[in-house]
Amino acid sequence: MWRLDEPGDRVLLCNLHRAEAIVKRWLARNGRDVAVRDAQLSVEERDELKLVYRPGDVCHTLTSSASNLYYISSPDG
Repeated sequence: MWRLDEPGDRVLLCNLHRAEAIVKRWLARNGRDVAVRDAQLSVEERDELKLVYRPGDVCHTLTSSASNLYYISSPDG
């Protein structure tokens, strides 16, 4: 529902715990009384909120200790 499934030509990572908190704050700021699980964000909103990042981005690395919190998407599925 957060349009995490359109990575383009590279792998995307999303920390789902972090993303949920960001979306909750964004909904509250915009006066939207909607549950996070029902929120629909466009790719543009996803990128504006910096919900996804690419492996190798500064301070964003997939580690085994936090790997259960990550959604991983790639162009090939």
